[in-house]
Amino acid sequence: MFFVFLGFLIVSINIGRNRLIKLDDLPKLINKVGTKIWWHRLHRIVNTTILLAAILSIGSGKLQDENWLPSGEMNHIWYYIHLTGWLIMLLAIATHLLMSAKIGGISLILSMFRFKFSTK
Repeated sequence: MFFVFLGFLIVSINIGRNRLIKLDDLPKLINKVGTKIWWHRLHRIVNTTILLAAILSIGSGKLQDENWLPSGEMNHIWYYIHLTGWLIMLLAIATHLLMSAKIGGISLILSMFRFKFSTK
């Protein structure tokens, strides 16, 4: 899982850096509420939240002891941080999908199911 995440992180930062939060997104987010650019900036924040939640869940997962769950010890702070990271990631991915449908419409959703690559 760690190496899959590492590959995803590298691709997200290198290729998808235009889809992650930028320094000027937060101030401009307040001024343009409800416009199309506002939705795009909000989408960038959600994309970045997914990466940060993945870092939180993977990092805290590495700090857990593998004997905690079999012995029923579920009251460790790293376990709670791990679960919180996964919950944030799940909510952020759901928000990401809803915002993708809002921004891209039905054509974006249908393009996710096509195996043909388009340069448009």
